[in-house]
Amino acid sequence: MQTPESWLSVVPPLVAITLAILTQRVVLSLLVGVFSGALVLASGQPLIAIVSTLETFIWPAFIEEDHLRVFAFTLLMGAMVEVIRRSGGMHGIVTLLTPI
Repeated sequence: MQTPESWLSVVPPLVAITLAILTQRVVLSLLVGVFSGALVLASGQPLIAIVSTLETFIWPAFIEEDHLRVFAFTLLMGAMVEVIRRSGGMHGIVTLLTPI
């Protein structure tokens, strides 16, 4: 049986995807999506949603060793891509790959 509130489960992913497309800031969009999910779970109470977001969803992800390794690898990979982009390496690769 479906409850009237079940449509709210679609809101957090839609918020995250829409924000990511509009702002092109993926991490911030995902955090807002997680917060909006916590807001739905907290029945619209923002203070409870903030505490829940930090305590239940964010903090446990940072204290697990395997998650920290993935997080550090992702940050380093993103930093390296940005270094390559700023040094003109991406433009060089695109120039080599595009037909004349």
